[in-house]
Amino acid sequence: MKKKASSTQTAYLKTCIQESLLNLLRDKPIGQITITDIARNAGASRMTIYRYYDNKEDIIRNQIKDLCQSYILTIRQLNLDAVALAPYLFDAFRKNEDLIKLLINRHLFGLISEYFATYAEEFSIVMGKKSKLTKHEHQYSYGYTAAGILSMIKIWVENGMQESNEEMANILMKVKLEQANFK
Repeated sequence: MKKKASSTQTAYLKTCIQESLLNLLRDKPIGQITITDIARNAGASRMTIYRYYDNKEDIIRNQIKDLCQSYILTIRQLNLDAVALAPYLFDAFRKNEDLIKLLINRHLFGLISEYFATYAEEFSIVMGKKSKLTKHEHQYSYGYTAAGILSMIKIWVENGMQESNEEMANILMKVKLEQANFK
């Protein structure tokens, strides 16, 4: 009879697989990395990797999703308004600077945007924001917001993250106000 892996074992395996891919990405582009390379480097089998992930990019997507979910849990506990929470967003990216730089350098930054619109939706729910948009219109709104914030973050990272989290939060608020006053 087959034993199920515990959630602790599963988390550990996923962490090993993610770290393996990131370590390999430091040396070569994702197209030159095989699942066998990742498995060997992680001390796991190819079958184990495919048990949790569909492909190499999915490994990164999962890590991004985990980071976003961790951030959402943090902001729920803080119980602050959107303006007060903005520095925490930039702090989350600052804490993961190496990962973000690696994704930018390997032309994989776009993988963040695949989940980030979902983050924007969850953030809106946490804030309890009332809106007159339809559910369909909200999809566009979340995509628009996510793309804008990620573009700012990419520029910030590429420029060496010289501005503090608070300065970036202020820039974000100024940009949002400027957009709201666009005529």
